[in-house]
Amino acid sequence: MRNKEDEEKTGQCQCRRGFTLRGFLTSVGVGAMAALATTGKLSSAKEASSAELAAEKAVVVTLTVNDRSHQLLVEPRWSLLHVLREHLGLTGTKVGCERGECGACTVLIDDLPRYACLTLAVELEQAPLVLMSFSRRPRRQWPRPRR
Repeated sequence: MRNKEDEEKTGQCQCRRGFTLRGFLTSVGVGAMAALATTGKLSSAKEASSAELAAEKAVVVTLTVNDRSHQLLVEPRWSLLHVLREHLGLTGTKVGCERGECGACTVLIDDLPRYACLTLAVELEQAPLVLMSFSRRPRRQWPRPRR
């Protein structure tokens, strides 16, 4: 009871003070950031812009989509789905799970169905590509791609 009375008089908690896990982890994190900043690794990472890195790694690829040829500058890590939707503006290929499980991104490459989310754009140099929404085949159930 004495502690509560003292708290009410002073307006401050008389709890035990000491180290807390949150305080310890905060000080360790601040120390690590200070060490990185002084070694120069952190500052050199900020100086390199993403545009410079992308320009160094970009590859010129010619894609033939729906009997039209497109010449693009793509990064080797970009999926065909990303290139079709973001760079060519062809939104008929849908984004589903992005893991190759749902089949929403299926396209025809050399008349074989493949998942666009698992196919890299640099793999398709000069390969004829047909989007499912522009296919000339009669309307029917499409086969799922083989894995």
